[in-house]
Amino acid sequence: MLGNIVFFLKDEGYGFILGKNKIRYYFNIHNIYYSSPKENDEVLFTPKSQTSLKLSPTAENIHLVKPSNKHLSASQKLYGNTKKTQEKYIDLIKNTKVQCTKCGRYMIPYIIYRNDGLKRSICPFCGKTYKYFSPCFIATAVYKDHLANEVIALRRFRNEFLSTFFIGRIFIKLYYHYSPNLAKKIKNYKILQAILKPILNLVAYIYS
Repeated sequence: MLGNIVFFLKDEGYGFILGKNKIRYYFNIHNIYYSSPKENDEVLFTPKSQTSLKLSPTAENIHLVKPSNKHLSASQKLYGNTKKTQEKYIDLIKNTKVQCTKCGRYMIPYIIYRNDGLKRSICPFCGKTYKYFSPCFIATAVYKDHLANEVIALRRFRNEFLSTFFIGRIFIKLYYHYSPNLAKKIKNYKILQAILKPILNLVAYIYS
């Protein structure tokens, strides 16, 4: 099915596509087959029907068909306004590379690890940090990956539900204050992971 990117939250790892049938489809970074999705990109995707409990249908196998004006503006700044250079730029983003903010080159970031997991990613050409990875909070401690489908869905739960009312926003503040220490304990005790995981799985399923 054809559709257009409504928005994509790069740091959160998810976004929405408006299909030609006027239905909004949820997707996350694991479903995208090109880099730097931008608002109004025209894409081809495989729609998945909404099932019981889920808030919205999902999109998978997302491929770029036609870049938005935001992509074309970036192309003009880098290579000039010609058809050949636009095709070069589009080829780069289709090959899932990202642009370094320092040297401007397109690259696949090099991942640096630390003892307790991911630390940051850097540009292999100039060494500039591309992205710092979040501390190992509770959801990441349970699923062992800050980009797990469930962790991304739980971010959506935070953004679209908890942050919309006062008590939810208080919970978010308390969570970020206490969760780093709690996450360390959860990481070392499998019984705590076993207790939390079914609860988190249910919420993640609804928001995935």
